[in-house]
Amino acid sequence: MENFVQEYQIYRFQLLMEMYQISHSDIDYVSNIQELASNVGMNNKAFQAAHKFLYMHELIRMQPSMANGGGSNHQYRASITHRGLKAVEEAFKFPNKPTEFFPPYREMMR
Repeated sequence: MENFVQEYQIYRFQLLMEMYQISHSDIDYVSNIQELASNVGMNNKAFQAAHKFLYMHELIRMQPSMANGGGSNHQYRASITHRGLKAVEEAFKFPNKPTEFFPPYREMMR
């Protein structure tokens, strides 16, 4: 069970980290987080769980959808929040310690 929980924690971190990197730690940068999840190899079920968790814990902020010629991915436009930035930075600042949301960074990168 612990491995299953840690797996989902890692998915959450990967998505948040991808947002951090692509935005250059800018809270105003908006990205399609479903595409980012796909870029790191996350399946749709893992993406949905990570998206909900990050949103509910205010690590990301959803942005209004824009009518852009259809497609279903437009509804997952989001930006990282200040709290999300701090969560990523904390994981790197103390790589051997778990954070409020994630296992130790060193464990996630095995």
